[in-house]
Amino acid sequence: MKKILFFCYLFFTLIFANEFINYPFDWTNHFGVISKNGRVIWNDDWKHGILFFDGTFSNYPNRYGLDINKEYHLNNNSVPMNKVVELDSAFTNTRIQYTQGDYYLDMLSISTKYADKIGLFTMNGFKKRYTGPYADYSLGIIKPIQQSYSIEYNTTNFQAAIGHFLTSSGLPDSSLNGSLYDKILNATILTNGFIGNWTWAFHGYQFNQKYEVDHSSWKKPSIQHLTRSAIEAKIVNVIKDSITIGFGFLVNRRGLSDINSFSSTEWGDIYSDISIKNFNIKGGLSSINNEHNYFLRLLFHLGKKDKGIYFEGSREIKPSHAFMPSNNINPHSVITNYFGLNTRYSLSRFDIMTNIFSQNILQNYNDKLEILGFDINLNFTISDNWTLSAFSRHLTNINVLTDGVGDLIELSLYGNENLFNNNMIIFFDLGIIGWINRNSEISFNPFYCTPILIEDSDFILKDQWNLKSTISLKVSSLKVSWKLNNILSVLQSKIDGINEEETMIVNNYLLHQNNRSMGRLMEIHIDWHFSD
Repeated sequence: MKKILFFCYLFFTLIFANEFINYPFDWTNHFGVISKNGRVIWNDDWKHGILFFDGTFSNYPNRYGLDINKEYHLNNNSVPMNKVVELDSAFTNTRIQYTQGDYYLDMLSISTKYADKIGLFTMNGFKKRYTGPYADYSLGIIKPIQQSYSIEYNTTNFQAAIGHFLTSSGLPDSSLNGSLYDKILNATILTNGFIGNWTWAFHGYQFNQKYEVDHSSWKKPSIQHLTRSAIEAKIVNVIKDSITIGFGFLVNRRGLSDINSFSSTEWGDIYSDISIKNFNIKGGLSSINNEHNYFLRLLFHLGKKDKGIYFEGSREIKPSHAFMPSNNINPHSVITNYFGLNTRYSLSRFDIMTNIFSQNILQNYNDKLEILGFDINLNFTISDNWTLSAFSRHLTNINVLTDGVGDLIELSLYGNENLFNNNMIIFFDLGIIGWINRNSEISFNPFYCTPILIEDSDFILKDQWNLKSTISLKVSSLKVSWKLNNILSVLQSKIDGINEEETMIVNNYLLHQNNRSMGRLMEIHIDWHFSD
């Protein structure tokens, strides 16, 4: 029954998991934003596996490591079921990733998994050194600007993880460079078991953060200390292999302090959910600082894996960001009403996926903001090893809670070929991305982590296209890649027909003002797997 519960949870998570769009402010993904269905992901809690991150300041998971930026997921206030561990032998797997590139770029990521018949032990380490094209990420000496470490232990009925994440980098500023110091220590436990026909799960986590910013845009110049504690619990029962019913609760407390003040926010949820074949409904009551409101989520799907229709409707509640001004309308919470319709159709060589979405967001500094849009994803299999992919997203109304891009277009050609009697594989990936119809008034402050409106009439975001490529060679378990970010900027000095101004990419007002922009980044990446 454990496997049935796990895959039921996984199924409803995956079929509605639209990919996040990365909008970088530098090519190393040290600063940037991610968006989903047009909305910038900020003030949203998220997890890497079971390891929890508070979204007040930690809104950009890509910064914390090569593995985290591929495996994070938003926290949906539902305690996860423990991973099913069935080990019949011992093994050790290690993965080493190493990157060198322009502007002192030096990244190292090491991941090791050790398993015996009792459990699975995982260790991860990541460090990144990078000065930026204007030495704006440097603090005077060349040292890592990001260090990330985590360990995790997993058995059939118990899972525990602890992480330490340290950011220490310079910040581009209007005059002299500023600085960012961000220290995170977080820990999580997850355990489950059985009571008769019911499966229970308990999830507890602690998140501690010291956050210090020296920048002209920072409204709170003192050191911020954030503490977040939470417990979740859930019981689930499977009835006749087609109906799943569950009940759960969540209790949260967050404290934020500096040398002058202290604020505390408490909130909790109680909920129930039921899945019947193609239908899932989850609903409950949320309380934020003794203000009560309801939340609801509906999921429905028809069809098979290669063709089908998926619908999601939800009403979600979360606490307001700590540094957003309050008013009399809704001083403590943010309410989001969401409707999405997804379709998929597959032929022998052709896949098409569409998504139509609508969000109404009641923020505490504005009555209501609405996000409407759609996207389409096309994949054409040219041959067994080559694929042509196209993605387009359109927003009908750009506002401060979006990423500010009216039309986003991505085209890519990727594939591989075998060489030397299949002893070597060459991979090729050529992609172009276009940020079209951007709103120059919409931006994001990556230092105190909130959307902002720009009143500088001289700041204009033109349509921007970026061409990038990766060529890789793989022999056995070793893969070496040569990556070019912003190919046009690389070629500009050698080809007179390329306008230098058009190759300089500007995505953020605070990072790219005073003629600081995203130029090029060439890098060599080594990816090596070891077994036993």
